[in-house]
Amino acid sequence: MMNNKSFYVFSYGSNLLLERIKARIDSVEVVTTHKFEGYRIVFNKKSVDGSTKANLKYTGNADDFVLGVIHRIDANDKAALDLYEGLGFGYESREFKVQLNGEAKGIHFYIATDDQHLRDGRPYSWYHDFVVAGAKQNGFPVAYISALEEVETVKDGNGEREEINQKILMGEPVLN
Repeated sequence: MMNNKSFYVFSYGSNLLLERIKARIDSVEVVTTHKFEGYRIVFNKKSVDGSTKANLKYTGNADDFVLGVIHRIDANDKAALDLYEGLGFGYESREFKVQLNGEAKGIHFYIATDDQHLRDGRPYSWYHDFVVAGAKQNGFPVAYISALEEVETVKDGNGEREEINQKILMGEPVLN
């Protein structure tokens, strides 16, 4: 249940998939999809699990864009989302403005910019599956989805983590 105080976040990685973000934050609501221009999606954010996660790379090029979802989340859940997103541990929070229902709203997003948190690598296949499934769920264009599908992945060596995330992907309940 959403209280009167909420914030907006732009999701572009695994949280594109509603089941993924709902497994983390119960108060989440989908507001709209959004095209964030001047950025590209890359998978170069070093994760504590040994893989790489989605990140935004600023290009400044008007032809580059990232498609994502704007979610509305209860303000009481901000600390939990910050923790899941690794705020202060490789990701920082930034904001851009968007018109929603005729009103300018600040939209938070997470981005890794510090070189110590960036590396070449590949996302785990289950993580990548969340991103692709979320893009499909939100009706993103076929060309965008195809570009995401071309990202090389690696299998997670942790079978338990793989199994839990596959259950979330399939919409099965997972005990925390």
